[in-house]
Amino acid sequence: MKFVLVIVFLVAVVTWQASVRADAEGEQVVSARQYRYRLNFWEVRLTCAVLVTLKNEQKWVVHKVPQDDSSGVVQISAENSIKYWTAMGSEPKKIVNSTVLDYVRAAGYRYHYTRNNEGHACGRMMTLN
Repeated sequence: MKFVLVIVFLVAVVTWQASVRADAEGEQVVSARQYRYRLNFWEVRLTCAVLVTLKNEQKWVVHKVPQDDSSGVVQISAENSIKYWTAMGSEPKKIVNSTVLDYVRAAGYRYHYTRNNEGHACGRMMTLN
């Protein structure tokens, strides 16, 4: 029974993420800011995400995470997910030519712990203008 509930939950999360992503992908980004977060107190490694603000003032997080399949990017609502993260830099970067989909593509769809992780993804996303 627990296994079935987990499967149903995972399908619901994937469906929700796909619909959120489809709604926001074409939206114009006006600013971007890099955030970092320590996964837990005993790990040295930090995870990284980019908070993008859209023209309509919605805020989204684009965050690369390791997954078993080929989709290594998760995009979720920022209001609930970024409050415990640390902002990098003093000001958000102004963006004039990029959409949410550009950030998802820059993050990349494959994850590799040493060659294509969330740090690499943040670096690529922060080069967009």
